[in-house]
Amino acid sequence: MPYYIGISNGAHDPAVAVIAPDGKLLFAEALERYFQKKRAWDIAPDHWVFLDKVITEYCSPNAEFVLATSWSSLPFAGKKTSIFSAENLDYADTSSIKQLPDREISPFLQPESEMEWLTFSQGQAFHTCGQYLKRLLWHKYGNSRLTIRSFEHHLCHASMACFSSSFNEALCLIVDGEGEIGAASAYQYQEGCLKRLQRSWGPGSLGAFYSKITQLCGFEWRKGEEGKVMGMAAYGQRNDVIISLMEKMIRIDDCRIVFPGPTLLNELLVQLNTVIANERKGNTRIEADIAFAGQFVFEEKMVQLLCNLHEKGTSDNLVLGGGCALNSAFNGKILERTPFQAVHVPCAPGDDGNAVGAAILAFRADHSQGKINPSWQTAFSGSRMKFDTLDRVVRFFPAQCISYHPGTVHREVANCLSQGKIVGWVQGRAEFGPRALGNRSILADPRSYDMKDLINLKVKFREDFRPFAPSVLEEYVNDWFDGPIASPYMSFTARWKDNACTRVPAVVHQDGTGRLQTVTSDMNQKYYDLIAAFYDLTGIPIILNTSFNIMGKPIIHDIEDAVAVLYTTGLDCLCIEDYLIQKAFR
Repeated sequence: MPYYIGISNGAHDPAVAVIAPDGKLLFAEALERYFQKKRAWDIAPDHWVFLDKVITEYCSPNAEFVLATSWSSLPFAGKKTSIFSAENLDYADTSSIKQLPDREISPFLQPESEMEWLTFSQGQAFHTCGQYLKRLLWHKYGNSRLTIRSFEHHLCHASMACFSSSFNEALCLIVDGEGEIGAASAYQYQEGCLKRLQRSWGPGSLGAFYSKITQLCGFEWRKGEEGKVMGMAAYGQRNDVIISLMEKMIRIDDCRIVFPGPTLLNELLVQLNTVIANERKGNTRIEADIAFAGQFVFEEKMVQLLCNLHEKGTSDNLVLGGGCALNSAFNGKILERTPFQAVHVPCAPGDDGNAVGAAILAFRADHSQGKINPSWQTAFSGSRMKFDTLDRVVRFFPAQCISYHPGTVHREVANCLSQGKIVGWVQGRAEFGPRALGNRSILADPRSYDMKDLINLKVKFREDFRPFAPSVLEEYVNDWFDGPIASPYMSFTARWKDNACTRVPAVVHQDGTGRLQTVTSDMNQKYYDLIAAFYDLTGIPIILNTSFNIMGKPIIHDIEDAVAVLYTTGLDCLCIEDYLIQKAFR
């Protein structure tokens, strides 16, 4: 009975997931957390030291192993690839892969050296994945029982997205920067089975388009700063000339994304750069207008894709995956602007989530009639804090700075928050995915008009336009938001009711929305209790929540990271499990 180790083996966002022989998800985490390197570019996906720790803690090292990778071939490789297949699963047919010039893979990437670097990095991750694990098992444990299976990239996205949902049937759309072939795929999900309906052959990519917008706004796509564009867009104004040029760069054909020919595309980019240069002379907020235009065009094209998908007529449920599914500003408009009646976005729709997707596919291939495991539907599957490190913190911190509150720490922290203190909150297992959901969070009182600027300036050290998320007790959501939906993973923005904005200004974005996190006791009891305690003190069932990191760094991974952030930022105190640490200097 093997353990199934899923690996996201791309050039960026590598991750590891482990599924037990009985189908339980034991572990899932992106390598950026362990190495504290944003997006973990060019780190071996099956890194020896990291995997050794994972196998030692979550597996039996002498067992049989199946390694499942999230790429079946390199993008536009133009060659057939052996792909593992199984009954009831629709895998890629690579017999009709089109041979396309390398430069057409992502024509927005400039200069050409960027494309060469990205291609080389992707090739390294693809060709070497499995070698370290094979050597680790053999040299340390004398174990040669390792099978490697490779699954198609978009199928891994669809697996993660659909199997983490509560739907029995749905239509699934995957939209990202690039798969083996194209950057969009449509699936039908029915009773645990995935069937491809359509794929976009390319060249055409909404992910690549948004990366270009990120560059035009002065941000860095390699660092995953597309989210800054989404936040800045609310501060921009409509510029019809810029929007018109951007709209001409992308055409939607059914569920396919199409760029114009390279000559026309280059002409459009030259015209766009000229317009931006002229606007910049008299417009100090031109970047915000670019962000507004990019977000507007992205949303229009996504609406076209989803309406075309719905016309296939098999379901009113939508599952959305791929990196473009991280655009919560658009996700919050799906039910309003498309015919779909329900939407699910997983906790990790990007490439890191493909580690879970690949592991599930490998497990399902051997257990095609098995039921969906409930553990596939939780976000809290990452690392735990080391208790021996916590013991050392207790020993060596000044006694007056640390206190122990078993069973009541949520009330102590709620009191701190109500007094305007900013608190680092560390509990249980880390969240899988890019967003802190109440286990690796920085928390604050949303009632303060100054709190947003204070955290951006003195804690996160980031731009002043960046918003913060409201964590809301689910039973009170309808009192605060118009037409909200369940949003346990901060996947959707929702519009605040008019009478709510002045009560919690720190979590109201410029456009009157909030990136909503709905919190239930079933999903996270301790975080729920904290918000409930804050509600008892203030009458507000909402807490400001942002990820426990500073700009440019991943979310903290261990206690040393948490303490370092406490003493190098404007945090007031730190809660780790039942210990509350107040900042003080000797």
